[in-house]
Amino acid sequence: KAPYGYRLAYEDDPSGKLDHKGNPVRHGTYEIVEDAAAVVLRIFEMYAQGGTMKGIAVAFNAERLSSPGGSTWSVGAVRTILNNQAYAGDYVWNQTRRNKAARTVEKKSRDEWVTVTDAHPAIVSRDLFDRRIENRKPRTSYIRRQYMLSGLIKCSECGGRFTISSGNDKNGRYYRCSNNKERGKSVCANGRHVNLHTA
Repeated sequence: KAPYGYRLAYEDDPSGKLDHKGNPVRHGTYEIVEDAAAVVLRIFEMYAQGGTMKGIAVAFNAERLSSPGGSTWSVGAVRTILNNQAYAGDYVWNQTRRNKAARTVEKKSRDEWVTVTDAHPAIVSRDLFDRRIENRKPRTSYIRRQYMLSGLIKCSECGGRFTISSGNDKNGRYYRCSNNKERGKSVCANGRHVNLHTA
């Protein structure tokens, strides 16, 4: 499956190689889908100019732009695009291995990845792709705690889950609608905070 902004296409082997039936060997590649590619380029430009992943998602939702999955934009959707080397024209493979015993797919270490540069048309320049790292804020390490009602309370307006947040609440932590928090008020206008100790 091609990443958002591209479509899968096939082209004949440049050396004229034929298969055992005498037909031209065809190789898969990516072709740019112009309207979606314009959205991808905006994401990189906004992020390079100091925008945040959340801010980009909220802005796109306010514009009623559909996400790659056809729904609303989330921080995760923006992060996936920013981290995908395909947009700089690279094809990366050998990133995972299948654990047959555990029936899972495991990610390999980065030094095992195989990268083919300039494998297909790029949507963003190499410079713009690399600049996303300069704008990346260091992630704060924290211990994930389990809260009794997190994910169980449903928003009365959009049906989304209430999850734990922290901020200016005098008691530090509170429940709030995850759609309002992560996707913006254009997706859910319910900005109500429910105190952790009174929920």
